[in-house]
Amino acid sequence: MYIPLGGSRVSNSRLYFNLILVFLVTGLWHGSSWSFVFWGLFHGFFLIIERLFLGKVLKKLGATVGHLYTILVVMVGWVFFRVEKLEDAITSLKVMFFIEKSDNVVTTAMYFNNYKWVIFILGLLFLTPIFKKIMLLKNSKMGSVVYYIALFALFVVSIAFIAAGTYDPFIYFRF
Repeated sequence: MYIPLGGSRVSNSRLYFNLILVFLVTGLWHGSSWSFVFWGLFHGFFLIIERLFLGKVLKKLGATVGHLYTILVVMVGWVFFRVEKLEDAITSLKVMFFIEKSDNVVTTAMYFNNYKWVIFILGLLFLTPIFKKIMLLKNSKMGSVVYYIALFALFVVSIAFIAAGTYDPFIYFRF
């Protein structure tokens, strides 16, 4: 668990200020453009609203909704981390959420084929509590064997994709 500046021994208003300050500095540490500043403040904002009320709401809605919420917030946050200008982030988000089309923005749909849709759907399934049920099967003798075979197959497929992948430079090479 992350404990900002004064930890839990400060008032709530001081705690929220500390969270914003820490994530503002985190954004500045990553780069001097406004997109990094926004990225840091974005994460600080969500930590605060989760502590205020959203955490309780998400807990009542269940693990699946909480997982989907987390994925959505992180994906939107990474848009701001990756772009050079805030205007580019807004354009990317509009395309990402199908609000508008753009020939200047690379979309994931350009790279999706039937095989990748299957992988995407399997990924969504494993984001839900179904993963816990699969882990329970691992405890049985036959389930254990199937589990380790599946892990090995996943490892081999992952290595094949990495080896065959296109050029994708390390994100910090931009700086």
